[in-house]
Amino acid sequence: MINIESDEELISDNDESFDLYYEIIECEQTNCQCFRNNFDFQQFVLLNKCIKRVKFNKTEWILSTCTCKNYMKFCLCKHIIAVAVKTKLTEIDFSFRNIGSKKKRGRKAKAKEWFVKSKN
Repeated sequence: MINIESDEELISDNDESFDLYYEIIECEQTNCQCFRNNFDFQQFVLLNKCIKRVKFNKTEWILSTCTCKNYMKFCLCKHIIAVAVKTKLTEIDFSFRNIGSKKKRGRKAKAKEWFVKSKN
């Protein structure tokens, strides 16, 4: 039997759905059936769109799992990478970071016709 150290992380854009998700996790761990009576499938689908559940493997972070559709397709997603960077198990190379270049002011230059030769 392999001992895997893992944590469970929840990632979401809005904070309102966290309370309901915590209740579901608590019922899951205590084998309580209360959430099944008060929770329908439509709420389940909406909750899974809002909150991503990352089971993070501390020893091999690439083997972590997530509930998002990108993980199901590519076996790796931005949520796992975000948790790995947050826990400082990996680092993003500076060349990949967005440095936020600003756009030039004013109207964009009009495209030149392809058949016109420049007079230089």
